[in-house]
Parts: sequence; C-alpha cells; structure tokens
Amino acid sequence: MFDYWVILGEARPEIERYCGDWLRHHLKGYTGCVNFETIGAKIIEAHLRFADQWPDLYGRGWIEAVVDLYANGHWHFCDDGRRTGYSVVLFGAHGLHYYEAGR
Repeated sequence: MFDYWVILGEARPEIERYCGDWLRHHLKGYTGCVNFETIGAKIIEAHLRFADQWPDLYGRGWIEAVVDLYANGHWHFCDDGRRTGYSVVLFGAHGLHYYEAGR
C-alpha cells in the first residue's frame, strides 16, 4: 500500500526501454493504452487502460489522441508538454503527515 504516487513528466529511458520491451513481448499487436506502475525500472502493475485521473499532466491534445487511437487505431501526439504531478491516497488515518522524499 502506497501513501502517494509520483507521475513523472521527464523522460526515463531505462523505464521506457523496459516497458517497451515488455509490450513488444507480451502485447504484440495491441493498439490501446496501457498504464504501468513501476518501482525502479521494474513493472509492479500493468493495466490495459489509461490513468484518466491525470490528463492535465500529459499535455494539450492528449484526450483527442486517445479518442483517435480507440476510434481509428492511430496514435498522433506530440509528447513534449508532460508535467510531473503527485497523487495521494483519498482515505487514510487521521493526523497522517506527508513529507517530501529526500528530506
């Protein structure tokens, strides 16, 4: 169980390479969205859906690109507008205090 998640905006070549290799091996021919959760550069969960709670972090035009992917099988999206964001658990013990990692 996690207290918070970090949605990374910057490129992470090691994670992208690992997830890309996994996709090519396990989901060859799949043309939908995949949501990976990772620790380090290893997959801990994979879902055949997108994480719809953060479309504002992905950049302008992302939702339209997802609609085109599912409607027509095409992915056209300029992926240079991503931002880092955070998500915390909705329910937790009273008085729980979060701290910034590395502090």
